[in-house]
Parts: sequence; structure tokens; C-alpha cells
Amino acid sequence: MVANKEYTVATPETVRYDPLPQGGELRQASMYAGNFRDIGFAIGFVVHLFGLAGLAVVFNSSVESTDTQKVDVDEKIMDGVGAAIGTTILFSVMWLVMMRMCATTLLWISILFSLAMMVAACILNVIIGNTLGLFVCMVLVLLQICWIYCVRNRIAMAAAMLEIAVDVGQMFWGIFVSSVLMIFVAACVISMWGYSAYCVFKHIDNEDAQYAAALCFLFSLLWIINVKRYIVHSTAAGATGSWFFSVSEADPSSVSRAGSSASALGRSLSTSLGSICYGALVISIIELMKILARSLRGRDNNAVVQFIGCCLECLLQCIEDIVEYINSYAFTICAIYGDDYCTAVSKTMNLFSTNGFDLIINDDLIESVLFMGSLACGLVGAGSGYFMARNGGDDDKLVCGIAGFFIGLGMMSIVNATVVSCVKSVFVCFALDPLVLYNTKHSKYQKLTDAWRARWPEELPCQAYLNVAVPTEQGNYQQPQANSWNQPPQPQPTGYAQVQPGMMPQSNQWGEAPPPPPAYGNAKV
Repeated sequence: MVANKEYTVATPETVRYDPLPQGGELRQASMYAGNFRDIGFAIGFVVHLFGLAGLAVVFNSSVESTDTQKVDVDEKIMDGVGAAIGTTILFSVMWLVMMRMCATTLLWISILFSLAMMVAACILNVIIGNTLGLFVCMVLVLLQICWIYCVRNRIAMAAAMLEIAVDVGQMFWGIFVSSVLMIFVAACVISMWGYSAYCVFKHIDNEDAQYAAALCFLFSLLWIINVKRYIVHSTAAGATGSWFFSVSEADPSSVSRAGSSASALGRSLSTSLGSICYGALVISIIELMKILARSLRGRDNNAVVQFIGCCLECLLQCIEDIVEYINSYAFTICAIYGDDYCTAVSKTMNLFSTNGFDLIINDDLIESVLFMGSLACGLVGAGSGYFMARNGGDDDKLVCGIAGFFIGLGMMSIVNATVVSCVKSVFVCFALDPLVLYNTKHSKYQKLTDAWRARWPEELPCQAYLNVAVPTEQGNYQQPQANSWNQPPQPQPTGYAQVQPGMMPQSNQWGEAPPPPPAYGNAKV
């Protein structure tokens, strides 16, 4: 049996590189071009929404209120909530700037913060005299120290990815707006779902029928929520793809021609919607099965049945986590390259087969920073809310503090979800099409390759692509020194004259965003 490797370097013999012919037509399909994909699932989701609206109309029933007393909200609570919203928005912006300016420092702080929390847990167990708890915490501390030692060389890559993702978010700031917009859209759809469920249950007396209806409505809610999440993710991924393929750092005007966050959102709601609904349907089915297993464990007094329910819930949770992680990269590929869901999953598995551990560890490191940011934002919101209600009663202070904490978590969750999507998109684009970054954004290419050398000093993931695509008279391409990236690297790639290094097409003769450089395919390793 062949031993698994985290990374296997590509060779010129295994690289599939098909440059455009010299003098060939400049125009070509963009990375997201194509017809509607998985259209049947999009139609099914829309029909399901119309079905909910139809049920609400057919079983229309006035919502009865058992409390007609007017609810007065304390003015101090309103002031506290308003202050929490304002301060958390300001902190979110500051956190993005900090991630852009000192990502490496934040990564180390987040890692050491986790270690400090475990040490604090050990001290707490010593104080309360819990020997078993102390032993478990000490084991966790040792494991955390070993983990830090093992990932220390990967921090540079995670920091570079995080910095580039924040750059993309600042350039395409509309992805944050689209995230907020989708929250309001989802709130409206869920409100319609709630009214439909209320009307239906008002007209059902049979207990079995109510249980069946509850399962249907629960599945409907899970599907709606997952579709909303994946639309936000695909929008950020699509905007990142536009940046990667169509923006040149040597041509500032290319930003305006690269597309916008609105166009990325439009693709998520049109050509990619079927794939999104497909993937959301898969994860929703798994979540529903997990809920059924949990109910089986809780409502039956038979110990054997409870054990089976517990095992099923654990198994389904593992499956859900795996599918959720695969989906995050599959939808990235759908949004950027325009593949259908099944093809995107296949490409994701190929990506995992060569870079799986690097993907997982990179995501884990970045999520540690984002978690620390969420916690800090929650504390800022709680502090500002409590401060505004400091002259009020104890209840007002408590309400404002708790509300401010959750407002901070919610505010930062919007930022985090977008940043994570951009990070995954940059990783996918760099893994599948490294020459595009080399040809259009030299500083970003240098940053990623320098970070990669910290982990793999002698094996760059795209060196074989460069050796094939950029041959020289002396032999294989030799990478320029770091101080030469302010000039277009020489020699220029042969067979790549349509999009020269550091340049993008200046005219828009087709009435659309300029096409990206050619895709280079995957390296079979």
C-alpha cells in the first residue's frame, strides 16, 4: 500500500498546460461562464417556497395573541443596544485592519491564548482539588504544545492567506453588504415559513399528521438556512475569483473591469443556485437524520434504543462535519469555475488528495484568529452596552451586557464568514491556477511562495507549471529574487502573449468584463 503524503510535488511530465496559440483570439470564456447548472434542484427549492406560501394562503388563519398588554422598552436598554451595535461595527473594521497589518502576530496570539486557557483550567482544577480534571487538562496542554510545534512552519502561509483575503474584502467590500442583505432576506423567508407552519398546525388535529408535518417543516427550515449560508459563501468566492483572474496590480483600472460583488451575488442567485440548492439539500437531509437520532435517544426509556440513538447521532455528526467541509470548497469551485456540484466535489477530493492536511491546518489556524476576534468583539459589545446602562438598574445592566455580547458575536460572524470564504477561494485558485497569480499580481505571488518555502523549502506547488510554461534558453525557469518583483519578470511566458505579465486587456470590446488568463488545469500527482 502506498503511504499517504501531505504534498507531492508536480513534475513537468505530470502537468497539463495548454497555452493559447500565438496570435490566437483574445476572447475566451471566463472562469464562471456557463449555463445554469443543477437547474432541477433550483426549481425544486423555488417550488418548495411557493408551496409554503400556498399553504399559508389555503390555511390562512389570524395569529391570536394572548398578551394584549403594550410592551414598553426601557430607554436605557435601547441606548445600550445602540451603543453595542455602533462599537461592534467599529471594532469589526479595526479587526480587519489588524488582520491585514499584523496577521502573523494575531495568529501567534490566538495560539498562545488557547494554550493560556488550558493552563488556566489546570490551575482551576488544582484550586478545587479535582485530580481527574487536572490530569485531563494537563494532557490537553501537552497536546497543544505538540500541535504548536508541528504547525509553527505553517503559520506564514496562513498569515499570507489571511492578509490577501482581507485585501480582497477591502477591494470588493460589497460582499459584506451582501451578507447583511441575505440576513434580511432569510428573515423574511423564515417569517413566511413560520406563518405557514402556524396556519397548517392550526388545522391539523391528528397527532401522527402533526408529527409528519413537523418533520416536513423542519426539513424546509434547514434547507432555507443552508441555502442562505451557501449563497453568502458563493458570493464571496465569486468576488475572490474575479479578483484573482481579472485584476492586475500593474493596471489599477482593471479593478473596475473585473466585475463586482453584485455580479457575484447575481451568479449565486442564478447560474450557481442549482448547485447551491443541491449541496444544501444533502446537508439538510443529514441534519434532519441527526435530529431524529437525537429524539430517538431522548424519548425512549429502553437503554439499548438510547445507545443506538447515541451512536447514530455521533456517526451522523461526523458525516455532517465532513460533508460541510467538502461543501465549503466545492461551492468555492462552483462559484469560481462554474462547475456543477458533483464535478466540484470531485475536484475538491482531488485537491484534498494532495493538499488535504495543509488545507485543514491552514483553516484551523485562521479560524483560531477569527474565534478570538469574535470573542473580543462580543466583550466589546457587552462592555459598551453595560457602560451605557451604568446609571440604570441591575436588570438594565444585565440585559444590555448580554445583548451587547450577542450583538458582537453576530456582527463578527458576518465578517468571519466572508473572510473564511475568501481564504478558501485564494487557496483553491492558487492551487489550481498558480500561473495566473504569477502573471498578474507579482507581490501576492511572491508573498505566497515565500510563505510556502517556510513549510516546503525545496518544493513549490507551481514550480513545475513555471518550468513548462516559461522555458528559457538555459533550461528551466529560475525564480526572480524578492527585490525584483516591482518589475515584470523576464522572460515572458511563451504561448502566453495574449495576457502579458503585469498587463490586462485595456478595451472592453465585447461589452463585458475582460476575460481571465487561460486556466492551466490540475497537476496529477
